[in-house]
Amino acid sequence: MSVNRFAAHFMLSPEGALVRWPVVAVSDEGVIESVECFEHGFKERPFTRFFSGILCPAFVDICSKVSAAEILGDQFLRNRHFRDGTLILGVKDVESTIPAVQKGIPVVVQIPTECQSGTFQNQLTGSGTILERMKGHTFSNVTLEEALFAATTGAAKLGGLKGVGRLEPGANPGLLLLRNVDLVNKQWTAGAAVKWLNVPDEELVRG
Repeated sequence: MSVNRFAAHFMLSPEGALVRWPVVAVSDEGVIESVECFEHGFKERPFTRFFSGILCPAFVDICSKVSAAEILGDQFLRNRHFRDGTLILGVKDVESTIPAVQKGIPVVVQIPTECQSGTFQNQLTGSGTILERMKGHTFSNVTLEEALFAATTGAAKLGGLKGVGRLEPGANPGLLLLRNVDLVNKQWTAGAAVKWLNVPDEELVRG
C-alpha cells in the first residue's frame, strides 16, 4: 500500500478553522494516514506535492433538492456533482429505495427524515451542486471557513455519516483542493473550483 502526501497553503481542520501549511498523507485506498500543520512555515516532506489553495474533505451534500429518481437516472447529473467535489449526495425521498446495483461516485444515500439541518444548512438548500450554491449565495455573516465546515464535517454529523467530512487519521473523506479562491481575504471568487486529489474506495465510503 502506497501513501501519497499533499500540501497546500491552508487546510480545513476538523474544528472548522483554516490552518496553515498542512501536509496530508493518504493511502491509495483513501484512508488518511497522517495530518501535519506548520503554523510558522512550510516544512518539506519527502515525495510531497504542493498545491496553491485549500485542502479540504470532499463535500457531503444533504441539502440538495434532488430526488432519488433524478440522481439515479441521470449519469450526467451525478458526474456534475462529483466534478464539483461531492462525495456523498443525500436524497430525502421517504418512500424511495436506492437500488444496490446503482454504484458510483457520488455515493447516493437516503438521509433520515428526522435529520434536522442547522440554520446555514437550510440556507444551502437548493438545486445545482453544493459548490455552485456556496459560490452563488451571499452570506454577510458566514465566513468561507464556516461554509466549508457546514458542507463537510457539519453535514456528516447531521446525517449520521461516519468516516467522512473531516481530515484526520483513520477517516476516508476524499481529499479536495479548493483553488482560485481569495487566500488573502479568505473569500469566494467567481472562478473558485475544486480538484480531486484522492477519491476513496467506494466500499469504504459505504461502510
